Amino acid sequence: MSEKNKGNRVRKIVEKIFEQRLTSIVEDVGKNIDTLQMLGEAAELMYRQGRFNEGEYIRTANEVLVPFLLENYDPSSVPHKRYKPTDFVDLFDFLRAFLSLRDFIFYSYDNEDVVTWTKEENVIKVVLNDDSILRQHASEAMSFGMNSSNAPHSREDSPELLLKGTRAFDFSNPNVKKAFDVISIIAGWKIDYYFSYIPEDSDVMLDGYKYSTFIGTYRSLLVLALYERYFSKANGLSGVITYREEELLGQAMQQYPLENRDSLAKIFRDIAKSSRCTFNYIPQENIYLLNPTCFSLVDGITNVLREFAKSDPDSFSSNVSEIMGKGLVEKIKSKIEQYPNYKVHTDLKLDKYDQKLPDIDLLAISYEPSLGFHVFVGEVKNNLPAVWGKDYLKSSGSKGFITKAISQIETIKSFLQTDDGLMLIHDLAVKAFPELDVKRLFPHGICVVVDTLIISSQSAGMFFPENNIPILDGDTLCHIIDESDGDTNYILFHLRGHKEFIDECTVRSTERVAVAEYVIEYDIIAMDKVYGLAKNEFVSVGAIEQLENESLESGYTMAGALRHLGNQDYFMDSDSMPQNMSLVIMH
Repeated sequence: MSEKNKGNRVRKIVEKIFEQRLTSIVEDVGKNIDTLQMLGEAAELMYRQGRFNEGEYIRTANEVLVPFLLENYDPSSVPHKRYKPTDFVDLFDFLRAFLSLRDFIFYSYDNEDVVTWTKEENVIKVVLNDDSILRQHASEAMSFGMNSSNAPHSREDSPELLLKGTRAFDFSNPNVKKAFDVISIIAGWKIDYYFSYIPEDSDVMLDGYKYSTFIGTYRSLLVLALYERYFSKANGLSGVITYREEELLGQAMQQYPLENRDSLAKIFRDIAKSSRCTFNYIPQENIYLLNPTCFSLVDGITNVLREFAKSDPDSFSSNVSEIMGKGLVEKIKSKIEQYPNYKVHTDLKLDKYDQKLPDIDLLAISYEPSLGFHVFVGEVKNNLPAVWGKDYLKSSGSKGFITKAISQIETIKSFLQTDDGLMLIHDLAVKAFPELDVKRLFPHGICVVVDTLIISSQSAGMFFPENNIPILDGDTLCHIIDESDGDTNYILFHLRGHKEFIDECTVRSTERVAVAEYVIEYDIIAMDKVYGLAKNEFVSVGAIEQLENESLESGYTMAGALRHLGNQDYFMDSDSMPQNMSLVIMH
């Protein structure tokens, strides 16, 4: 038997024993409200105790089990097994292993070379052969950490401190009022970092209701969850809250008195269905169970949009996709143009040169004293962020959105090296800064350096380990731009080194889990260091003016140096161009 066939056989063993174990767990724990509350409280307790990693471990483990409990819910069911504390540790370890190995199985079916499955006696080893997979998960954790580090309140205004010793919803207490004001700000801050590229006042239709009504209802629910989160932690109370559907609908009807009651009910049920088991609707009881800390840590906007895309892909494509795509482009544009040495073009059409040429989503030009100009050519793919393996695989393969982005960048690079492409870049660069005296600043001609990159909603190059074009998620790129102070070299340093920086902050290790008669060892990534960005100073301290003066005083320019060297590879002298121009296209 070939090694590949042996691996496939081992993979099938893993699939079988995990499915059997999960089926037995559903019966063992009991398919009732007590079990659902206990699982939620296990995660909430960890968060209340400041054990964030353990809370995340249990929250994500619950994503595997809770859907089965809800699907088979029976209020009269009793557990088949009496669980001890150590049994729950084993339970969560199994569920977490299930999450990882389920993804590995999908990756393996897509590309058998990505995962190696071996068995020796009763030990099964599962090895990931593509470092970009683990690097992706580390990149997401780092992005989450950077987003979370910008909390919009001081320690003195911490809702937890303000709510300590207060009565629930006691608005006669000024501390409670102040806490709600801070919580409302936190909710807005969180939504800004969520997948919120659709304007909040948009009347685009989702599944029977307007986006504006959904986002308003979601915001109110998020504020409620944040209050319950901070109140329970401040006062040492249970974190899982039960709401009758009528109770939530009554509040929503006050917020939207003209809305159809059934539409509002559907919004709550859609939020629950897509909440990744943090806000669970039990129709048999007509109640919702809210795990407030868990709920406040999950991007509910993305999850509802994902459910809409699944249920009505045509409407999602026609109503939502275009808005999302433009949203990320405009977000990056606004970040870059906070600096006066940058100008940005978006949705740049190239079809007048060739109908087959793709548009340039984002082209950012910076004035660089002594050099000339630097240009970023960015392809933007703002797909819904992935949650599990099957979602991640949408980036790769012949129809994958990152596959497409790489192809488009390569096509654009080839075009830019033609006469038409050179003229386009030259004209855009010079016209971007009409106030510059180009002949005085660059008497020997200008140099333009072009760098390409792919900007995504989430991907950091997963499944593309050999690719050399920088691929970065929008949140991380925005943090880099914010800290750069307009310094192109700072941005380039982080773009080119992102993969290596992640690798320096992480270590690959192995987890073990016992299932049936087997012990399974599988690869994981662990954080070894904290990824952070140093605050840079450039535009704000007059660096542009200083570099410009140094160039004028010394007479040095890059084009002059290239002319002196007689390097024809990097120097172009064309009568058709208003200025001599050197063009270097990177990556």
